[in-house]
Amino acid sequence: MFQATKDIFREEGLWGFWRGNVPALLMVMPYTAIQFTVLHKLKTFAAGSSKAENHINLSAYLSYVSGALAGCAATVGSYPFDLLRTILASQGEPKVYPTMRSAFVDIISTRGFRGLYAGLSPTLVEIIPYAGLQFGTYDTFKRWTMDWNRIRSSNTSSTGADNNLSSFQLFVCGLAAGTCAKLVCHPLDVVKKRFQV
Repeated sequence: MFQATKDIFREEGLWGFWRGNVPALLMVMPYTAIQFTVLHKLKTFAAGSSKAENHINLSAYLSYVSGALAGCAATVGSYPFDLLRTILASQGEPKVYPTMRSAFVDIISTRGFRGLYAGLSPTLVEIIPYAGLQFGTYDTFKRWTMDWNRIRSSNTSSTGADNNLSSFQLFVCGLAAGTCAKLVCHPLDVVKKRFQV
């Protein structure tokens, strides 16, 4: 990692570390918007209610399936930007594509519109377990934390069950869920990146 950092800095200067950043930003905006919209719609359908407090009561299986489907929808909707980001970030010197536009035009002219979706299959194979685990374990960790809060509040003779989670508890649940999903699915991400490049 240190050697790669030195090489990037020597070959391209400080700005080399942000190569591929514009398509990354263009990817993350629709990806996140699609993912959370679809996730909310699926959970609303499964729970029969659009209220977030009813979504937490979904089974771990339904949380996993909702997350996996939301991840698939978001991936398909934003995939060309992911491909461009990977291509731009992985090229060395001399650059094959100096700009995102030149990469886009070359892919379309040589491989057609389908070229923008090269590597989509392994990406979907990666995103199904990743997004499913991320959202399924996040909901599970939130339920466990809510149960822990209820037990703790009953032991301290507080009145009523505490279903509210603190920001720190939500942070820890998200951290644990993301870590679990990435640990399990990282090998699939390596295969996807290799296929894209």
